[in-house]
Amino acid sequence: MNVFQEEVCKLIHCALHSENFYHNIFKPGYKEIFIQYLRQFPGISKDGKNTWKKIDLYLKHHKITIRAVKALEEFKGDNKELWNEVHYEHIFPNSLLMKELVALGFKPNLEDIKNIMKMSEVIILSKEEANLLDGSINKLYPLEGKMLNGKGMRSKGYPNERLKAIDAKIDSKSISNIL
Repeated sequence: MNVFQEEVCKLIHCALHSENFYHNIFKPGYKEIFIQYLRQFPGISKDGKNTWKKIDLYLKHHKITIRAVKALEEFKGDNKELWNEVHYEHIFPNSLLMKELVALGFKPNLEDIKNIMKMSEVIILSKEEANLLDGSINKLYPLEGKMLNGKGMRSKGYPNERLKAIDAKIDSKSISNIL
């Protein structure tokens, strides 16, 4: 966990120690603030750089699926066009992460927060993988020339379960990437 991630954990700790915030956390305004903490946690590198939409930082800091590596290798555009090829996936959905944190109760221990936040990670998926993962179970989505039913996991499942659902494998060159 880098220094910026430590600070996000401290912000979460403060929020969950505020009686007003804790009891209103799922209400508009409070929820959006809290979700922003969760969204930022896995995207700031140890040198303070935001990895969002920066291909060079993806390659350095995030795990990338084999299919996404292939898409990146074939990619010839700029960072603005990158989203046509790959997807920046919070592999443990933020909505589930939030529920896990709130389940710790009012005034949780900072170490317990850190242990849960360790599940928060961005993995770079191919666009096809992301569409299949999040897609409706009643629709078909292409993946490597086949049409498959969507997995309906936009806000469901633990990281390994979600990757397994789309048969995604992490590329060996990125397996040890960290922020």
